[in-house]
Amino acid sequence: MGFNAALGTPGFELETALHDRLAAARRVDPQAPLTILVGSNLLGAYLRRNLAEKTGGLFNVRFETFADLASLIAGEAEGGVGAVSPPFADRVVVGELVAPGRISSGLAEAAGTRGFAEALIATFSDLAEAGCTPSVSRAILEGGVPADRVGAKAREALSLYARFRERIESLGGDIQTRFMAALSGALPRSLGKNVFVYGFYDFNEMQRRLLARLARERDVTMFMPRGEGEAYRFAA
Repeated sequence: MGFNAALGTPGFELETALHDRLAAARRVDPQAPLTILVGSNLLGAYLRRNLAEKTGGLFNVRFETFADLASLIAGEAEGGVGAVSPPFADRVVVGELVAPGRISSGLAEAAGTRGFAEALIATFSDLAEAGCTPSVSRAILEGGVPADRVGAKAREALSLYARFRERIESLGGDIQTRFMAALSGALPRSLGKNVFVYGFYDFNEMQRRLLARLARERDVTMFMPRGEGEAYRFAA
């Protein structure tokens, strides 16, 4: 269990490394389940076709995005994750939070500008991907971080975020709910003993935590692109 890494230039070299590791795993057990984590469903469809052509066919190999994987693991958790909030619930909830008379005076002027709700949703998404929860937000607001490091408007935004997350959870939750549940949920046997993570060069905090969760019980191989230039500085 743990992490392994395979570096290669994007395209042929990295795809060849993936094919070789898949072939090696199949020589050990031709029928064992194996999961390949990808950045998009489109990439998954491409790799499925490419690997099937090279190997003569795929069996028991699943391609998942991080969202798919989080939902799969969360669904295996005790009690599951239940119903989900309806589409566009985030926009409705933010609209309620920033309505005149409900938002704090410090943000009232900004709330009346075009694009404020969209900017707030994007900020909330960033906070969620960073692993921020209502309890984390409130800990900061209640003195967990020195006041001189968190400005007044940042504090107001954190307060809004805590209320936003609580409202979303009351409506059934969202992908953030699934990520949090996946961090403690039992890993389904259908994932297989090997998980290949293909094509990523960076991760947000929740993705990083989920990978660490996987590596405690599975062999995780990272297929990471490398090359010249600033974009590949991480590989140094």
